[in-house]
Amino acid sequence: MDRSVIENANGKTPLWTGVGNGLKTMFTKPQVFLKTYEFRWLLLVYTSTYISSNLSDHLKVPGVDQPILKLMITFVVNTTTSLAKDKALAQRFGAK
Repeated sequence: MDRSVIENANGKTPLWTGVGNGLKTMFTKPQVFLKTYEFRWLLLVYTSTYISSNLSDHLKVPGVDQPILKLMITFVVNTTTSLAKDKALAQRFGAK
């Protein structure tokens, strides 16, 4: 989806054509899809968020409630990795 939006924004591919191409590859050639640049970035974002969420369950900071601490840690990790992903995909698939 991210690649489709970027390529649509720079006029390279219509949005729904890009989405269709991505879905077609995902279902007909999953081994190719799992090796794509954009999937690896997406995997980094979700894996990092999942790990930080689970690890934050084991942290204790005096004066900070556990749910708030977990929210703050997960927010920072997810936001940082999402911005890095968006920047990398825009550089790779955006207009030169």
